Amino acid sequence: MSSTPPPAQRRRRKKRRARHLLRLFLIALFITILVGGAIWGISSLLGGSPEDSSSSSAPSSASSEASSIPSSSTPVSSEEEESSAPSSPYPLHETKTKDTVTMQFMGDILLHKQPVASAKQEDGTYDFSPYFSLISPYLTADLKIANMEGAVDPSQEPSSYPCFNYPSEIIRDAMGAGINFFTTSNNHSFDKGWKGLVATRESMIEAGVDFCGTYETQEQYDTPCIVNYGGINIGIVPYSYGHNGMIVTIPEENQPFAMRLFNHDSMEDVPKILQDIKDCREAGADFVILSLHWGAEYQDEPTAMQRKIAEALIEDEEGADIVLGNHSHCVQPVELHTVQTSSGPKDRLIVYSMGNFIADQSSVHKSRTRTSQMIEVTIKRQGDEVVLADAAYMPLMTYIREDIKTSDRYRIIPVGKYATAETRPSIFATDADWQFCKDAWERIPSVTGDSIPCLAG
Repeated sequence: MSSTPPPAQRRRRKKRRARHLLRLFLIALFITILVGGAIWGISSLLGGSPEDSSSSSAPSSASSEASSIPSSSTPVSSEEEESSAPSSPYPLHETKTKDTVTMQFMGDILLHKQPVASAKQEDGTYDFSPYFSLISPYLTADLKIANMEGAVDPSQEPSSYPCFNYPSEIIRDAMGAGINFFTTSNNHSFDKGWKGLVATRESMIEAGVDFCGTYETQEQYDTPCIVNYGGINIGIVPYSYGHNGMIVTIPEENQPFAMRLFNHDSMEDVPKILQDIKDCREAGADFVILSLHWGAEYQDEPTAMQRKIAEALIEDEEGADIVLGNHSHCVQPVELHTVQTSSGPKDRLIVYSMGNFIADQSSVHKSRTRTSQMIEVTIKRQGDEVVLADAAYMPLMTYIREDIKTSDRYRIIPVGKYATAETRPSIFATDADWQFCKDAWERIPSVTGDSIPCLAG
């Protein structure tokens, strides 16, 4: 029969066991930390940290606007990452590789005094979202492009003609409607000088939206603008015919790269533009859109020189797949051309002008400046190429409630939907307003032509 140890001896044994257990715990903790650190170090060397992985697909020298901002405004879930497209050197906006990608192109966002005043709220902020509320449901494409015709510099007061500056809320609210790309190359790009140009870029970057057209450095100017949707690299080459003499507000050393300029009254710059398109393709673009701010204002037809330039730019073997025009503030023809290339016939599209997406130029050519067209395009993979598969247009108009001064004054609407109604839609305050819409439904197709189908909405 064993004897029971005295209390003092039992206490000493308990202390020894506690110290032994503590040593074992510390040894296990040390081993865990050591192994974990080794695993982390190896993974960092091989693949980078999770924070670094999202930016590894962008080229280190990328300075085009589309490459310098977040790749997507929508977080990607782990399930989506598992089915993501092959890695691309360009921002990946669509997580799954697709055989077809859709695009929609809108005209000028041109805000004179009244549209800005109507959007101003009691607290001093601006709300343009009602302007887009009726067209937003139709903005469903993968890539949706509009032209921002004016500076967006929050540090300067909003201003109207002849030098435009808009509140930054116009970017937010246009994005809220669905637009995810802005061109900034036009004759009002320099309206607020170098400061305004830089601020506009910063406003776009802060909003997290893709854009191109104005540049702060030679490197940005030289880097092709390419965005990726569904694994298809889409290049955008923006040019403007001029700057309203405001280049004097740009420092002389920055003038060569602030914006791409060309002569729309001569063929002299066609080789330069074709070289930019070629450079864009060599940088990886599968499909190239050429955005041209050009032509005569308030005219239904392009000039003879515009037609000559446009045809030269699509008929070249490596020319543009789409020529996308703006500036006339009204609708002009759309032409679908079949071009013979070394790989066979290809369809290419010329849009001479889309008109004003949102504007109130009531004092000049009212009926024309309130109408526009949205071009809808589908591109698809065909072997090793990406080709134009389908195109159509939807007539639009800016409806203005003359009796209202608040943000309910303006609405961008699909013309066909309301023009073909059996009774006057409630949106219209008067029969005359509805008649304006019905007249637009007749007029726009007569100008656009029948190269591509018309969509009612």
